[in-house]
Amino acid sequence: MNILVVHPIYPGKSEIKYLPLGLGYVAAVAEQAGHEITVVDMHNMGVTYAALERTLAQKRFQVCFMGGFAMQVKGMRHVTEIVKRAQADCRVILGGVGVSDIPEVVLRYTGADVVATGESENALPPLLRALEEEQPCEDLAGFVYRRGDSIIRQPRALAPQDLDALPYPAYHLFDVEYISRYSYNGRGARSMHMLTSRGCPFKCNFCINSVINNNKLLKQIHGSVQEAPSKAQRFRSVDSLAAEIEMLRSRYGVTDFHFADEEFITHRKRLEEVCSAVEPLGVTWSTSGRADWATEDKLSRMKKAGCTYVLFGVESGSQTLLDAMDKNAKKPAVAAGLQAARNVGMQFIANFMVGHPAETETSIRETVDFCKEQKLLFLPSYVTLFPNSKMFHDYVQRGMDWNWYFESLSTIDFSKRLFLNLTELPTKQLLKLRNWAVAETFSHAVAPRLSGPLHRGLTMLLIVALFFAERCPQSIHWLIRNVIRRLFDFAGGPQAESTSRQVAPNEFGQESHVDTYEESLKELKAAELDVVVESAPRPVEIATSRAA
Repeated sequence: MNILVVHPIYPGKSEIKYLPLGLGYVAAVAEQAGHEITVVDMHNMGVTYAALERTLAQKRFQVCFMGGFAMQVKGMRHVTEIVKRAQADCRVILGGVGVSDIPEVVLRYTGADVVATGESENALPPLLRALEEEQPCEDLAGFVYRRGDSIIRQPRALAPQDLDALPYPAYHLFDVEYISRYSYNGRGARSMHMLTSRGCPFKCNFCINSVINNNKLLKQIHGSVQEAPSKAQRFRSVDSLAAEIEMLRSRYGVTDFHFADEEFITHRKRLEEVCSAVEPLGVTWSTSGRADWATEDKLSRMKKAGCTYVLFGVESGSQTLLDAMDKNAKKPAVAAGLQAARNVGMQFIANFMVGHPAETETSIRETVDFCKEQKLLFLPSYVTLFPNSKMFHDYVQRGMDWNWYFESLSTIDFSKRLFLNLTELPTKQLLKLRNWAVAETFSHAVAPRLSGPLHRGLTMLLIVALFFAERCPQSIHWLIRNVIRRLFDFAGGPQAESTSRQVAPNEFGQESHVDTYEESLKELKAAELDVVVESAPRPVEIATSRAA
């Protein structure tokens, strides 16, 4: 069959570039099964809906895959409308964390035919075989189906347990040369996301694992599940990991990697195995982990193996709020992990949230005190209601206007704007407290010895600056970010090998490469494709591959 794979747009964060690993894996599985795959990477490459329509006019497709985050569901609806208008018999299949636990809602909102309710690499080939042979498929597990106005549910399918048995993501169908130069979280000349594991042993109630690791909640959401709970965290072999790194380096010149695991640091033995496999390759890398499980020996080993920074999910400096989040973390252990990073010279991002349902003025003030004690800047994202979390399902029981939900999510930048006030605080007070907390930690970092009226005056000045900074163009953000990088070197003076500093979220995103501008415009004109020209334009490339 001819299969169209579309990576839908996310207008709220168009500057973030990344290879969509979920789509990459399902495209590879479909290609391995003998199907011809055409990828239209709308988000990364700025492909317009008009260009998509031309692709559909030029070629017939039997199936269209889409996947992504909740912020992209509105885009999925628009693509579905275009596909169905051009080729009414093309079956549209959706998947990803943005849709998998609200399949009925998404099927009705988008007009798609099928939603995958979990990791679908094992469940997909039988579905594609049935569609190709024009056989009944609505009894296959792992999916929810729409037949007219009726919804047909099947059990949630078994997730892949042997990650080595999966093919690599279909990198050859995406513009890796471009994506790697602008990759979110990247720090090298060419950087790429990849996975060393799937899952996480914890159950933070704002996270997908609060659902995945709770079999009772899974059954409430999906009706039934095909499997007993799989291992909370599944690991691929380090030989497989090293081979994929070598392939990306030799084929695409990628020398920096972000291991996008949900949790990397907890398992000491596993950490050592990965470091031992990666160190001889001479690449740089970064990853995410829990600060309360970080120790000097772990971080030293990671640094020796090429790790350049760790993204710590601190979330809050209030023990009461950490408990309400089901973080299973203690503040002293979090502080010890942050200090361990400083002691070994490991740079880190400290991720904070503001606006959890249990947030109060006291918890925000406790977080500010924690940041001052730990010499941290409070740089939070607003808690946003995403599918696949216990917090989400607790809230939507009250009811939800889904048109408003997907419309609002599609354009939001939740590092700057409150999506929905989940707290008992008045919205105005929550916003005021958030701005004060950010400015207060900045003020303390700039002039820790100031007190009284001078300190309050500096904080007020920073609150005003923050108000305008969050409303200025993206180009000004780059300037502000670079100023912050110079001002907030907590070690003081030139960076020594043994020093570490907190860095702002997104600081390591690749910067613009304007040297390709003229060349890109020429290629665009030659291809006669409509694109959204961003700060670093690239030609639209629609990749097609016929499986052997």
